[in-house]
Amino acid sequence: MELLKHLKAKNKILSELERYTLDHIHFFEEKNFDFLDAFVKKRALYIKTLEIIDQYISKLSLSEMNGKISSDVLEEIKTEDKYKEFLLQKIIEMDALIQKSISSEIDEIGVEIDKTEKSKNIISKFKSNSSLNLGGGVDKKL
Repeated sequence: MELLKHLKAKNKILSELERYTLDHIHFFEEKNFDFLDAFVKKRALYIKTLEIIDQYISKLSLSEMNGKISSDVLEEIKTEDKYKEFLLQKIIEMDALIQKSISSEIDEIGVEIDKTEKSKNIISKFKSNSSLNLGGGVDKKL
């Protein structure tokens, strides 16, 4: 049955996506974001593939549901659906960890930017107009 074949293909791609994410999640836990662009691009390919399979599934679902489906095939469809839900839940949980790690890094960068701005403001108070004209050095008289 064509529908079952596509459901299994979808679960295979979801399983690969789950494995790929699991294999790379430690980078996020270590706050190593050097690979982030490649990670996002690879996941985008998985998602695009899933979208294409979903289009086939929705077309097939309508046409095949008009015919009779045996109870064995229906059970296999239910099994594949449960497996899909299991994989999606695992991926969602990992995505939440990734999002938390990225948000934490963004917050830390914001704090560092604030510290840098405050340092610049403090240093600028000790610069005189004459030192600014000579290259912006700190006025040593102060």
